[in-house]
Amino acid sequence: MASGEFDLIERYFTPLSAEATLGIGDDCALLEADHPLLPVGHALCHEAVQGLDPAAAASRLVEGAVKRAKELGTTPLWTTLTLTLPSTDTDWLESFSTALHAALVHHRIGLAGGDTTRGPLAVALQLLCRPAEGIATP
Repeated sequence: MASGEFDLIERYFTPLSAEATLGIGDDCALLEADHPLLPVGHALCHEAVQGLDPAAAASRLVEGAVKRAKELGTTPLWTTLTLTLPSTDTDWLESFSTALHAALVHHRIGLAGGDTTRGPLAVALQLLCRPAEGIATP
């Protein structure tokens, strides 16, 4: 998203940032976990958002990913967000980021980072989870 990408991240997504050693805006995150097998449990949910209200799209995205993670017996801790936009629509971004924030706070999930690109509207969320109880530690 060229030069406006960092402004977009700062305005809409930095307030959702997880506590991280290195986080949002760096195209990389360094997270301190209390379990050595952190990446074992993850869920990926990709929603086609054309025609959906942005707040509904954000809520649906988080709820779908959290449901899948819990079905696997994992506990979501952080998430990454991939957002592809045809243009910078501030009304859409405000509605989406506000609903995303509410859903992430509700589930106690921090936004660790992600990517923004230009193209047809698409949103993907990946959860980083604590493994289920009983998973052996190496």
